[in-house]
Amino acid sequence: MSKVAVSTELPIAAEDACRLAQKPEMFAFVLRPIIRMTGLNLPNRLEAGASGSARMWILGIIPAWTHHLTVVRLEPTE
Repeated sequence: MSKVAVSTELPIAAEDACRLAQKPEMFAFVLRPIIRMTGLNLPNRLEAGASGSARMWILGIIPAWTHHLTVVRLEPTE
């Protein structure tokens, strides 16, 4: 299983940032400059056990793959 860790300084409280990050729309927005997702079928809020998939488009125009996402674990400030 692959594991990715990314860190970013934000001008808001960690709890607010985590609450926003748990929305699929924010996930799509962060990827949008490089990858566009269509058919994203995730629940309104990401939490442990949530799963879904979406078709990926590189730079928004080149068809790529279908990405399957399952949230295995999600701590309050992750």
